Amino acid sequence: MDSFRITHLKSRVSLIVCLYSAITREEVYIQDITVWLEGVAAKPAVKSDGCFIFDNVPEGFYTLHIASTYYFAEKREIQVNSTSSSTSMIQIGLLPLPSYPFSMGLSILRISVRTQRNQPVADAFIELTVIQEDGARGRITQEIQESGSTVLTLGAVTGTVWPTDRYLLRSRSANKIEEQIQIEKVSELGRRAELGHPLQHAYPRGSYLLPVVKTITDANGEAVAAFSNLGVKQFRTQLFVENSTKLDQQDERILKEVVLEEGKTVSLTIIL
Repeated sequence: MDSFRITHLKSRVSLIVCLYSAITREEVYIQDITVWLEGVAAKPAVKSDGCFIFDNVPEGFYTLHIASTYYFAEKREIQVNSTSSSTSMIQIGLLPLPSYPFSMGLSILRISVRTQRNQPVADAFIELTVIQEDGARGRITQEIQESGSTVLTLGAVTGTVWPTDRYLLRSRSANKIEEQIQIEKVSELGRRAELGHPLQHAYPRGSYLLPVVKTITDANGEAVAAFSNLGVKQFRTQLFVENSTKLDQQDERILKEVVLEEGKTVSLTIIL
């Protein structure tokens, strides 16, 4: 829910909101999406690439709303810093609802979270992490990636590394040093990745990036997570489920290993 970036482009005064599917990286279904700013009567112009353009938005603070049939609703507090030569641009990854029509070839996990009395658990936190090395998205190529580094040099990249992607960075050493990272910016054809926060540990060459997907359950206690282009037919994942309304209770969280296969869907019911 927190995957967005704000940059500035040289242009006339306006606001551009660009949307994409946070899990699949596919372009959004723009015909199904409504985007508006509280206090701004004008509707945005819509581009086929998923961008919504508000012209002549004055400087100030606004509440941005996004509503859709296929994605979780979004509400963001934003600031528009506009001058005659600057445009505020916001990129937001939308989390697909269980009703989202996924493309063929993805490895999909559909989750139903219920209480002991078979009631749906809404807004449960879901985190799914690939945990086997051959499912890594890429590897560190520097001799040593120092603690405090904010830039990774990558090699052996499978698929694509995108801004806002989350990964579990893990060393190949016996004690398996690891931490979760989020990509802020990608350059040099995906070989250079800037991080949202500095590394907490040092990592030697060959340390690898394991994909992580985060989402939540809808009002029916349903959620969906997916992986693409991992280069393996079958892979192990670790599923973490937590009731967001009872974070202090150990019995309201589940940690479970789930095996997924390329191009197939696994359905799972979790009882909290």
